[in-house]
Amino acid sequence: MQSVKLTGRLTQEIDYNEFPNEKGISKVAKSTIAVKRHRFSKKDNERKSDFFRIEAWGNLAETLKNYTSKGALVDLIGEFHNNNYEDKEGNKRYEIVFQVEYLELLESRAVSEARKRNNQGEQMNQQPPYTQEPAGTVYHEQHEPPAYPYNQPNIPGMNQYGGHN
Repeated sequence: MQSVKLTGRLTQEIDYNEFPNEKGISKVAKSTIAVKRHRFSKKDNERKSDFFRIEAWGNLAETLKNYTSKGALVDLIGEFHNNNYEDKEGNKRYEIVFQVEYLELLESRAVSEARKRNNQGEQMNQQPPYTQEPAGTVYHEQHEPPAYPYNQPNIPGMNQYGGHN
């Protein structure tokens, strides 16, 4: 029996999908989490990170979709599963996926919303600008995002990267 805890930051936006099944609708959210190692590297005296594919189903998937974004600090409990399959070319593929069974958001809603706005702003900067504003556009006061978008108050027992002190 395994029970694994991962504390780290999401490295990409949530990939959320819904699809029909025999009981109704299934919801799945997928992403990747960066987790700092416990020990420091002897070479550069920094902690290395490991990256894990994560997958959440049902209400946990909705929570990830609605309340997190790239860079969010999360605490996950679950277990690792083998996901072995054949791709379209018939090649065997092997991957290990972390199946989320418990999720705790380690940031305030204000920090999370500021990051979402910042992430959306980065995506909008990559798109060509509109030449004309659509009718009925409402403008809101814009607040400057923090210089470092992941700046947040320290959590007792954790360093700024989500690792344990």
